Amino acid sequence: MAISTFGRAIGVNSDNTYLEDSTKTVDTTETLIFAGRPVYIDGSGAPALTPVLHAYDANSNNLRVYGIAKFNKNVYIDETKGALGGIYGGGKGTVVKKGIVSIRPISFILSNDTELTVDMYNSALTYLVGQPLYVELYNASKLGQITNVLDTTHTGAGVNGTTLLGYVTKPPSATDPVLELELI
Repeated sequence: MAISTFGRAIGVNSDNTYLEDSTKTVDTTETLIFAGRPVYIDGSGAPALTPVLHAYDANSNNLRVYGIAKFNKNVYIDETKGALGGIYGGGKGTVVKKGIVSIRPISFILSNDTELTVDMYNSALTYLVGQPLYVELYNASKLGQITNVLDTTHTGAGVNGTTLLGYVTKPPSATDPVLELELI
């Protein structure tokens, strides 16, 4: 399957980054990391960057998000190894830990010339400046996406209160799908 992101916006812009980390290994078994989505460090084996999708597991209480991925490692593109070289060839990924970042949906062009869009945040919600942002851990169709909804109805792994990422500094709109947030 040929994939192209040429001419498409990337998922994260970190021009106002205060702290990044490019020293962590990316979990080699993962295929669901998208630039602009939160990741955490899985400490169950060798510590590795892992998509927050797995926070839904019962063993993930008190999950702490490590940062926002600046790389893709998914079924469409793997920037952590192969022909892309540089730090991407070393199995490591860069993560924004603190700063102001802009995130937007990522579009991939599949081999049959159809476009697939992956959301970084729950685009069905309305965001306001100053709102706290969390990671969705309960809604199966939105797992791993950034949300402004603090889940207070579930207990255990479904609670996202420990995933506070930061605050909205510029909300997305119908004409500009960029969500700007300050990571804390």
